Amino acid sequence: MEVAVVGSADFVTGFLLAGVRKTFITTDADLEPTLKEVLKEEDIGILIMNSDDVEKLSAPLRIALDDSVEPTVISIGGAADERTHLREKIKRSVGVDLWK
Repeated sequence: MEVAVVGSADFVTGFLLAGVRKTFITTDADLEPTLKEVLKEEDIGILIMNSDDVEKLSAPLRIALDDSVEPTVISIGGAADERTHLREKIKRSVGVDLWK
């Protein structure tokens, strides 16, 4: 399973430097179409996005991302309750609360 990152060039660059191979640079105009194509790829296990980009998505797509287990979608940056959100995602995908 691969880790993928979708977002602006500034957001994606750090992950490229960290060795993430599946990166998709988008603008606001092509965010949703690119994301829909990425979600069709079966080898992606974790999808990382910026929280601000997630907020720009249509409501049905946000709900689909939030409910997605494979790939597990992690949004980072900006949200005050991000740690709790990440904890719930991990618990849902792994089936165990790793913080206990």
